[in-house]
Amino acid sequence: MEETNELILQRIKKLNELRSLGINPYSNTFKVTDSSKTIIENYGSLSAEELETRKIRCTLAGRIVALRSFGKAAFAHLQDGKGRIQIYVKKEVIGEEAFFVFKNIDIGDFIGAEGVLF
Repeated sequence: MEETNELILQRIKKLNELRSLGINPYSNTFKVTDSSKTIIENYGSLSAEELETRKIRCTLAGRIVALRSFGKAAFAHLQDGKGRIQIYVKKEVIGEEAFFVFKNIDIGDFIGAEGVLF
């Protein structure tokens, strides 16, 4: 029981840190244009070179089901209602503040992600 309470306290601390930066952790204004299924169906057969040339921008949302962080970069598996897709987050691409926000998410959190396929 004590572990559960500690976990809840850690989550509340992270929420308060985000709010202190003026970030609404429960925003509902994120516009989703894609799903993991449509991304895989439409672009899964393209080569790395084709993806690089076309610079396809996608926006999706879902629950973090796996997370691996490596200092200034991280990989996460995002699961939406249609499937699962891996995202790559790089500090130098998204900036200091957005990376701080990302570092404060946990497995089980719902997030929105936007970026270019590669």
